[in-house]
Amino acid sequence: MTTTTELMSPHLPAALAGVWMDSTRGHLTWEHWWALNDSTMEGMGCVVDGTDTVFLEHLRMEQRNGALVYLARVDQQHHGEWVLFKGVGGSPDSLQFENTSNDFPQCISYLLANDSTWNVTVSGMDHGTERVVRYRFVRLEK
Repeated sequence: MTTTTELMSPHLPAALAGVWMDSTRGHLTWEHWWALNDSTMEGMGCVVDGTDTVFLEHLRMEQRNGALVYLARVDQQHHGEWVLFKGVGGSPDSLQFENTSNDFPQCISYLLANDSTWNVTVSGMDHGTERVVRYRFVRLEK
């Protein structure tokens, strides 16, 4: 039997390093990821509407006890504390994280489409309604 930890790639997704942009919703969504060391990637995500930054989050992906975890922190949510999502499946080009007790999202997944595109999905229940948000992040720079 395969456990959740065995499903997770213990390696950070090096292909995620760089600056990524999604422009599919009438505003720009950015993620910028960089390696801090061999077990931690750090990132920033933001949404820009016109010239205004309307959303900003701090991101981390790190190895803990042999599994990959995803952490997000938004200053105006959860008292500015990190929210942890546990790795539940993945490979070097596919990552999935869950936190069933989070308000929204409960699931975050990254799928590497090619060297210059990540398809990211955030999903779960949002106030009793199922919600799915898809991003198509295209590499701007390494």
